[in-house]
Amino acid sequence: GVYTVEDFRRNELINGISDASKDLYGCRLRLNWNEMTIEEMESTYDNICRQLRIQFEEEQAAEAYEAELKKGLPDDCEPFPYEEYADLEEVA
Repeated sequence: GVYTVEDFRRNELINGISDASKDLYGCRLRLNWNEMTIEEMESTYDNICRQLRIQFEEEQAAEAYEAELKKGLPDDCEPFPYEEYADLEEVA
């Protein structure tokens, strides 16, 4: 039951941690909520959110890199003539 402002805050943090941990880890954290202080819950929630931000930024960077790879070489780019580099081949 939620009877006080502190109860409401704890309930909101529990739900936030549960939802954020599901997004980050694929499963919900099950902690001993009764033993945790509001400050510990806030710290836990902040840490999960920070990890989610890092994960999001890494995914964005990977998508941007993949998009660059798909672009390939421009159409007006011509390969070097093979004959100029024939002397660099290994001879068996």
